[in-house]
Amino acid sequence: MKYNFDEAINRRGTNSAKWDWIDEDVMAMWVADMDFKCAPEIVARIKAKAEEGIYAYPYYGKEVEHAVAVWMKKRHGWKIDPESVVPTAGVVVGFHLASAAVAKAGDSYLMQTPAYMHYFSVKDNLRLERRETGLVQEEDGSFVVDWDDFESKIDETTKVFHLCNPHNPTGKVFNEDELRKKADICLENDVLICSDEIHSDIVYSGSKHIPIASLSDEIAQNSVTLVAPSKTFNVAGFQASAAIIPNPELRKKYEGARMGLTEWLNMMANEVLLASYQEGEAWLEELLVYLEGNRDALCDFVEREMPGVKMTKPDSTFLAWLDCRELNIEGNLMKFFRENAKVELVNGLRFGKNGKGYVRFNFGCPRAQMMEALGRMRDACNFL
Repeated sequence: MKYNFDEAINRRGTNSAKWDWIDEDVMAMWVADMDFKCAPEIVARIKAKAEEGIYAYPYYGKEVEHAVAVWMKKRHGWKIDPESVVPTAGVVVGFHLASAAVAKAGDSYLMQTPAYMHYFSVKDNLRLERRETGLVQEEDGSFVVDWDDFESKIDETTKVFHLCNPHNPTGKVFNEDELRKKADICLENDVLICSDEIHSDIVYSGSKHIPIASLSDEIAQNSVTLVAPSKTFNVAGFQASAAIIPNPELRKKYEGARMGLTEWLNMMANEVLLASYQEGEAWLEELLVYLEGNRDALCDFVEREMPGVKMTKPDSTFLAWLDCRELNIEGNLMKFFRENAKVELVNGLRFGKNGKGYVRFNFGCPRAQMMEALGRMRDACNFL
């Protein structure tokens, strides 16, 4: 391999939200960024821009929009008009803006739990009512949609459905039938689809990501699709992302919602997005092979060494959703593993009530680091 994903990197003291927040003797396996250096091609572009020495207001014309369009066609087979691309300072900002564009105080939005924790904050930030519909875990570990519950949570006040595909934290990639059925329900009820597809580039063998808006023009006209190089290339610190909004009227509302708040990407965010999509593909291809190896090693270890813990092999993401319910640990699971294994995870309850008894484990790191963390967790469980 050209790139070395086994390199151990000390991230302490680097202003890392993942590592600098926790105690020195604790391993950080929680926040969803990876412990790999990003592609050297991206680093070179950042250095070159930094060395120019002038950092005034940037102008990129439509270069960023074209780069997103080319990437979506090449990686996901979705042909979009670059005019539909709106550069946005982060996906979390993006789904707040999408809600703000179509909903007013007192309206409601729908989300599927367990869910990325920042979807919950839309309620208070925009004074909306939150509706939750749960993914159901079958006996084989797979996650399915409770369609009756999904539809029952929608009424005349519901303006937005926040879809996360690939899904965080379960790693599920929704198939075409599931996506079409969700889209049809939203169309029937005049509910905007805001699809967070930030993990769409990290999909493993046997699975395929389908942008929901690529299924038909009618669905595209009722969708805001959020994409970013953030997770793919480990560049979340730049908050470089894009909203894809084929409907011009909806795009105008979205752009209006961001006026005076977050109207453009900063210079380095523009540069990073371009470098990622124009020069990062070879790095990504090797990363996917490495991460799939990590995922498989993690699954094998949990099955072999950690009785009482179950794991459904994720189709996507570098996040594992570990079912620890059979351990019968009372209290906060995150606290248990922090104190007894010296491993920092994310407590499942942060993803909703149906996350009770689960933790999220980040395997986007050198394999030796992952195995050390797993060994610590196994030893802690053995003392129960």
